[in-house]
Amino acid sequence: MENVAAKNSENCDVSEKDFWGGLVAKLQRAHLDPDGLLFAYQTIPVRAINVQDEGALSANSKRFIEAVREQFRKAEPHVRRGFATKVLATGMPFDLPFALNGQPLDVEIPTADQALGFIVSDIAWHDVADENEADDCLYEVQQALLRTGANIRDFGLGDDELVQSYFLKEQNLPPLPELIGMDHLGMPQNVRLYVATIHQRVQAGTASGPIVEGMLRAVIRYLDDLVIETMRPEDIVAFRSRAGLTQAQLGEIIGVSRQHVYALEKGRFRLSARLGHAIMAACSAAPRSSNFG
Repeated sequence: MENVAAKNSENCDVSEKDFWGGLVAKLQRAHLDPDGLLFAYQTIPVRAINVQDEGALSANSKRFIEAVREQFRKAEPHVRRGFATKVLATGMPFDLPFALNGQPLDVEIPTADQALGFIVSDIAWHDVADENEADDCLYEVQQALLRTGANIRDFGLGDDELVQSYFLKEQNLPPLPELIGMDHLGMPQNVRLYVATIHQRVQAGTASGPIVEGMLRAVIRYLDDLVIETMRPEDIVAFRSRAGLTQAQLGEIIGVSRQHVYALEKGRFRLSARLGHAIMAACSAAPRSSNFG
C-alpha cells in the first residue's frame, strides 16, 4: 500500500509540474503584444487589490507570478501602453490598480494621443465586419476616452493635466466619416475599397494621426483573422517545417502538448484564433498587425 501511495504521489507531482510548466510556456510570447500581456495579467488571481500572504502561496504560484512580471519587464513601452489602455478604456475594476500580489507592476500610462490609436483599433476591429455607421464607432471611442480619463483619476495613475487631456480629446474629436472618407465601416465586402480610400487620403495629407492609424490597424487585424480562419492543416505543417521546429517544440512554445499539435496538423482539432496567431508568431510568420507600435 505504501508503494502505491508513493507512486500516486509521484504522479500527482508530475501532473502539477506539467500543469504549471504549460502555463509558463503559454507566457513565453506574451510580451510581444498588448493582448498577450492582458491574457497573462488576468491569469493571476492575486492581481490589483487582491493580495495573499507570501507564506500561503505555493512555490509554483510564486514562479508563475514572477513569470508574468518578467513578461512585463521584457515588453516594449508601446506594448505596455497598449495593455494599460485596454484595461483603462474598458473599465475593468478587478484589474486596477496594476499590481501583482500587492507589488506595483511596471506599466506605462499612455497619453491621450497614445491611447487613442489603441482605442480606435480595438473598437473598429469589432465593427469592421458589420454595417455600422462611422459615427457609432466614434461615439464608442468618445466613451472609451472618458472611461480612461476617469480611471486614471480615480486610481491616482496620473496628474490632473493628464486626466484633463483625455476629457479634452473626447470633446475635440473630428467627425469620423469626414476623416476616413466613408459613412460606414461595412466590411468584409468593402475591405479593399476602405483601404484604398484611407491610403489615398493619407498620401494626400488629408488624413493622419492616431485615429487613422487605429483604423488601419483594425483592418489589418481583421484581414489577419481571415488568414487564421482559412488556415489548413497542411499550412500548419508548412509553417512549422519552415521554422525548423518539431511538434513538441512548437507545442511547448504555444502551450499545448505534442499530441495537440499532431491533431491540429491532421485536421482532427479545430484551430482557434488564439492558437492560430500563436502558431504564426512561433514560426516567425507573425501577422502584420503584431508589428504595429
